[in-house]
Amino acid sequence: MPNNIPGICGREVIEVLNHYRFELADNKGSSCAAKEVTLKACADVNCDLLYSQPSTVNLVPVNSGNYRWSPDDSVTFIGQTSLTLDSLRGADPELATSGENPSSQLRCFIGGKEVNLGSCKIKYESDGLVFKNITDDSETIVTQLSGKPSDTGFNSKTYAIEACGNSDTLKNQIVDVELNYNCASSSNCSNTLLLINNGNEHQLGLTPRTFPIQFDADSRAAFTIQYPDAGELSLSADITNRSGIAGSSNTFKVRPFGFAMNILNDSGTSSNLNGYANSANGSLLKLTGEDFVLGLRTVQWVDGEDSNDDGIPDNFAALENNNTAEHFSGSALLTPLNILPSGGATGTLSVPSVLFSDEGKVNVGVNYDEVGTISIAAQSTYLSDTNVQGLVQNVGRFAPSNFALSGSVEAACNVNGAFNYFEQPISEVSFSLTALNQNGSRTTNYYDGFNKLTSLGLQVEHDGNLLNRLENINSIGWPQSGATGQITFSDNDIAFSRLGSATQDGAYIDAAVVLVADQAQIEGANFNGLSCSGQCVDDFGDSISFAYGRATLINNYGAADEALLLPLRTQYWDGNNWRINKYDSCTAYDHDNVNDESGELVSSGEESLSEGAYRNSDGIRLSSPNGAGNYPVSYTPDAWLLWDWDGDGEADNPPNATLTYGVYRGNDNIIYKREQINN
Repeated sequence: MPNNIPGICGREVIEVLNHYRFELADNKGSSCAAKEVTLKACADVNCDLLYSQPSTVNLVPVNSGNYRWSPDDSVTFIGQTSLTLDSLRGADPELATSGENPSSQLRCFIGGKEVNLGSCKIKYESDGLVFKNITDDSETIVTQLSGKPSDTGFNSKTYAIEACGNSDTLKNQIVDVELNYNCASSSNCSNTLLLINNGNEHQLGLTPRTFPIQFDADSRAAFTIQYPDAGELSLSADITNRSGIAGSSNTFKVRPFGFAMNILNDSGTSSNLNGYANSANGSLLKLTGEDFVLGLRTVQWVDGEDSNDDGIPDNFAALENNNTAEHFSGSALLTPLNILPSGGATGTLSVPSVLFSDEGKVNVGVNYDEVGTISIAAQSTYLSDTNVQGLVQNVGRFAPSNFALSGSVEAACNVNGAFNYFEQPISEVSFSLTALNQNGSRTTNYYDGFNKLTSLGLQVEHDGNLLNRLENINSIGWPQSGATGQITFSDNDIAFSRLGSATQDGAYIDAAVVLVADQAQIEGANFNGLSCSGQCVDDFGDSISFAYGRATLINNYGAADEALLLPLRTQYWDGNNWRINKYDSCTAYDHDNVNDESGELVSSGEESLSEGAYRNSDGIRLSSPNGAGNYPVSYTPDAWLLWDWDGDGEADNPPNATLTYGVYRGNDNIIYKREQINN
């Protein structure tokens, strides 16, 4: 489990105002230049997070004839604000506040180190050094990009150290100057800052060192700076052996050029070879709900990667080869966007943001809840007002984590249990198959080639064996528009086929209609909540029995003026014998289906059989207007009740019998001479 999922298990962020703080590069000021002071509202004890709600602070000393705060001695801000304080008469002020909303404690940091509030002072001298922005004619060093020279590309400016007060002694001189950079209290700094003056490179650290600095005829020493990491910095200068000639710059930000983003293997040690897909045929990254590892790295600027100098990389993929910008702190929001299928829905990442804590690299376990391929954008508002961006494209492919099946089977006969003869259409087979994500929601992007489960079929399962005997099945396929990700199937003429016309097998009592899927096409997902191997099989609806059936007639005889019953029965093959079908209380009979070779008999009667035979006095009856005689008859049943009565190997014959008029019925327990029995 990753250790940096906000609000879950690692770096949980619950924002409250923890304290206010003043930050100064040093305690040195000059009467000829305003001193910059940064005021922050901090959401934690280390000020790694800034308070995101408005704050109002009244500053001390108040504006008067001695001091002047800019923009004012009462400020409203969010997170942090830059102030300047002029000492109009050279006095040394002690910084404080006289009321805050919301209220909280005050702390003070000078040169990155905390001091007690009684020592939160600025010592103003009559002479000094000023860090000038020559381009903008200001005293502001603007936001820098990690690794970028300050006179190149984004925010390109010309800077100089300029003497104020008695400065004639610096004209056209090479002067020993103690230089260092200061790391703001909320930052951590370990690398040196490169300062170039007059073509000479000077590596500045946190401790002052003496360097020979060239001043020009205007008592200016032009310079460029370049810092490899992220942070809040300021510069300090102090002319060696000349008391009171010193100064510091404003606090400026150095932000990473961008986030290099990559899909890593599960151990997070290298790129995932299955991490990217350019089409629906691309390799599978993960099922929905399965974690993959997303790596984010804050990187330095490289020449040629920001052609329009807007501070945003031209090609985020190229950042993979850039050096890391260390010591980044802040939260990066992660935003997915659907790429494929075209027009598909964008799902949700399980981790909405990642937190950097004084580092340049974070790996996070994250999962996605929709099918397809996506891009993931990262964006961080660094130190309240600068944006760091990243983008990784074609992440995926993602596939469903489960296929849910539900449905019903309505047999042709449901009186004495669900029963169907071989070749008899099942009244209705209907099911719904839905591609689901880990949350049980339909994955609507399961179309346009991402619907990999195409080998689907209906079969019958009996005693653990699959019988691929169903026929007349409508096509089964995933919709490409509308309710994508769900198959809704219904068919009312599916039948269980005979092996051969007169080849008997079965019966298959208490069988089930099942949906059979190719496990490889499921790609490791569950099938109706269960894992499977080889073929994935699951039933839906109630059990149903299938059997080979036939209709039979029995000879009958009686008085010449009697309407004789034509005994009709249905039978099924139980594997060894023909049995009257107790499951059949649905087959309808109709006297119109009687075939009388003579054409003389008069028929009547129509109803349904009960357990394979007539009910009580019901049945088909035939009378002979012409009196006594033998009358061969047959009955045309439904096609699935025909049988091979002529022995030619084809089950295409209706049952037949002979009705004899003019013969009185004898004892049923005696077989009379010449009596013919056909059952």
